[in-house]
Amino acid sequence: MLNYIRAELYRNFNRLYFWNFAGIISILALVFNILMKSLDSANLPMLLQMGIGALTLPVFLVGIIIDMVIGEEIKNLTLKNVVSFGIPRRKIVLSKIIVTVILSFIAAIIILTFYLGSGVILFGVEGVSLALFKDFLLRLLAAIPLWIGAISVATLMGFIFSNNTIFAFIYAFMFSLTGSILKFLSALVSDKIMYIYNILIMTQIKNLSALTITADNSVQAISTDSLISAILIGAIYTVVFTILSILYFSKKEVK
Repeated sequence: MLNYIRAELYRNFNRLYFWNFAGIISILALVFNILMKSLDSANLPMLLQMGIGALTLPVFLVGIIIDMVIGEEIKNLTLKNVVSFGIPRRKIVLSKIIVTVILSFIAAIIILTFYLGSGVILFGVEGVSLALFKDFLLRLLAAIPLWIGAISVATLMGFIFSNNTIFAFIYAFMFSLTGSILKFLSALVSDKIMYIYNILIMTQIKNLSALTITADNSVQAISTDSLISAILIGAIYTVVFTILSILYFSKKEVK
């Protein structure tokens, strides 16, 4: 499995697709900071708070990386070559998830470096307290299991939907509108539907993104319960959808 992971990483690192993806998002982050500086309407603490508010964004960006790792192989009919080599299908699924996580982490590090690095250069570190930076890091770390959970969901969908457009549409629809639909149904049918709403990946990330400003105009630290809930639910999604992906791919006819 390690050799297959290395081969997958080599394949993606040697394509412009991945570097273009990370580069374009990084440049957009840099342009955003330059624009904020030109408007004289931000500082580094505000950039950290905006970063917290954007924790939902990676859920949609990992869909693009899933397309690199799984979608293109299915579209180009090359996945059957991997299967024909005799690699167990469960190892193929696990490898795809691990490779997607690694590529996502590398892209995130590049993007955050551009975003925070240019922020420090343009605005300086004035106003950034240790408490605010610690709170930013805790929310970021707690969001990671949820993002990996989203990758596991996207992996299953990537195997199910061979058409990239259909995959992208359903994936975006599911993560952007499921919460609103459940809230509507809870008001219309039963408030017990909110139990499902509360365990959605997007609900948990929105809880991490929610900022409460205290009387002294600082950000209230995220609660331990919110952090634990995010980590547990992210882990459950990862385990459940990894198993479902293995079960589905084990029975899938690969053409």
